[in-house]
Amino acid sequence: MLLTQKAIVEAARGLVYSVSYWLDRANSTTDDEERERYSDLVELLTPICKGYSTEMAYQSIIQAVQVHGGYGYCEEYGVSVLLRDAKIGTIYEGTTGIQAMDLLGRKVAMRKGRLFQNFVGLLSEFVEKNSAHAVLEKHFKLLGEAKDQLVATTMTLGTKGMGGDIHYPLQYATPYLFMFGHVACSYFILDQALLAYEKLQALYADKGVEDDAGKRKLVEEHGDAKFYFNKIETAKFFVSNILPDVYGIAKSAESDDKSPMDIVL
Repeated sequence: MLLTQKAIVEAARGLVYSVSYWLDRANSTTDDEERERYSDLVELLTPICKGYSTEMAYQSIIQAVQVHGGYGYCEEYGVSVLLRDAKIGTIYEGTTGIQAMDLLGRKVAMRKGRLFQNFVGLLSEFVEKNSAHAVLEKHFKLLGEAKDQLVATTMTLGTKGMGGDIHYPLQYATPYLFMFGHVACSYFILDQALLAYEKLQALYADKGVEDDAGKRKLVEEHGDAKFYFNKIETAKFFVSNILPDVYGIAKSAESDDKSPMDIVL
């Protein structure tokens, strides 16, 4: 539970901080091509920042309540207050459902799909560049597979919509937002892990540590080494345990189940 919370927070921060940085770059650059590239990323990922990060934050605090047991439900430690306070984030300035409809119904299709295609290209380049990483090779492969699933599900829902069935894509818009968020946040948290790995290797070299036992001892005793090591492990956890939710969402979205529309009121 605690590592789930840590992974959610670090991945969501990576998402929000990166999109904020891209917005600054778009607003400050004098290069038209660069401005367009960053603006496209901001446009596409804004619903993810709002919808996904607030929903996952709420889920994180639910875990905190559970960790505290009965005290989490009472107000002695303030966790229940955090839970109520966090819920508003999923509601105001456009509920999660609205953000999801904006993502699937507008942003993904904007400029003939260019925004989505460019982001997928960014992910593909990232995965390919790091596919043989010494420690994270498996996790980059998992991201690549999830990215391909995101593309396939996007095509499925898009084809339904273009075929005249506007209700079916909307039915799965919110799960699709979570799918997109899982994939995007795996990119951001793995990017953090890459930098942490470089910093950790530099620390090992600086301290003259080469064997596994010495490295473990340094991680346990040195604050920076512990921070970098835990960054890597947290990224592994997110990609191995949270990202796979993509496939359950995909199975539902591709099921052709229209029971919500067929139910009699």
